[in-house]
Amino acid sequence: MPFKDNGRALLVGEATAGSSGQPHHFDLGEGFRAWVGAKRETFPDGARFEGVGIAPDLEITQQAADSREASDRVLNGTLAFMASQ
Repeated sequence: MPFKDNGRALLVGEATAGSSGQPHHFDLGEGFRAWVGAKRETFPDGARFEGVGIAPDLEITQQAADSREASDRVLNGTLAFMASQ
């Protein structure tokens, strides 16, 4: 969130999952657990990202075929973008 807010970095890849990473854990018994978002975070301007996600500046989605071919689409796309600037 800070990098998106202050523009100090180019965010590349896919949108985040929309979690602050601070869930509350519930033990439901018999090996089951539940994680529930326990903290509501926002951008400094009040815009939500908890439950929404943070969109990258340059969206590049890794595909299953990339993994099979040992290719990193996100890294390659980032390098291509940087070379074009």
